[in-house]
Amino acid sequence: MGSWHLHRAEFADAEKFFRQAIQTLTLRNPNPYEGEAFYNLGLTLRYLSRDEEAYAAFYKAAWNSAWRSAAYLALAELDAIGCDWNASIAHLESSLRMNTEKLNARNLSVVVLRKLGRGAEADRLLKETLALDPLDSWARYLASNSLPSSNHMLFDLAFDYIRAGLHADAVEFLGRMDRDARDGSVPILLYALGHIYLQLGNTADAKRAYLEASSAAPDYCFPSRLEEFVVLQEAVSANPEDARARITWAIFYTTAGGTVKRSPCGNGPRLGIRLSPRSGAILESVISMCSEIRSCLRQRNSCRSGRCAHSL
Repeated sequence: MGSWHLHRAEFADAEKFFRQAIQTLTLRNPNPYEGEAFYNLGLTLRYLSRDEEAYAAFYKAAWNSAWRSAAYLALAELDAIGCDWNASIAHLESSLRMNTEKLNARNLSVVVLRKLGRGAEADRLLKETLALDPLDSWARYLASNSLPSSNHMLFDLAFDYIRAGLHADAVEFLGRMDRDARDGSVPILLYALGHIYLQLGNTADAKRAYLEASSAAPDYCFPSRLEEFVVLQEAVSANPEDARARITWAIFYTTAGGTVKRSPCGNGPRLGIRLSPRSGAILESVISMCSEIRSCLRQRNSCRSGRCAHSL
């Protein structure tokens, strides 16, 4: 249930179920066999901006070998946010001992080693990473300062840096996006740019980015990442009059399986903002469309299961 809520960006509910799972797992053993609940609790708390609690949860997840590499990478990212580069590289080395081919850990290690002035080690590790995967966009950027041409890949790279608190680099990446792309990525990248400016305390540039996002072409804009939900939620809070952010938020939430409340007696969270009659009608249409799509997908899967059972 915790994972079910986490994938729908219902972080408060996810935390409740993960803590219940941990309470059961640790009832007779403080160090349970499975560490997934601790790791997912850490992810949830990080989305809730409760980094100190997330740090403790990730450390507990690292007791379990299956989650050790991912947990130590998450710890290294949190260390980097606090500019504790020595702790960060130590955790990255622990992550790589469990999974030597973990690309995000290798690439963040290059960044941290350069911060520590250990350029020769960073260059050697980067060369090995490119030999392992010559197409990895982060490694290619670290080697030649070349950014991916795809806006979607640019978004992923930017959030790799944001998770480590390297917001200035993320601003540079998103500032070089293809604003003429017609793949639905431009509004989300502009909202993400506004999100980063807010993290940096630059409200003027954040407002400009949000304004540009609200007028960008919305065609094919179907957000699916949890990071996109956080970005859109912050955009709605920053500018309650932005109908584009509200509608895009609703697309994410309803396609993830949630239900947006139309009235106080409905099920699921409300946007908590005022809608103009036109925006309200558009939002209702979007919610209805997403519900119909989910219903069709369930019916199709049910039919496929029936045919498989009949053929057996």
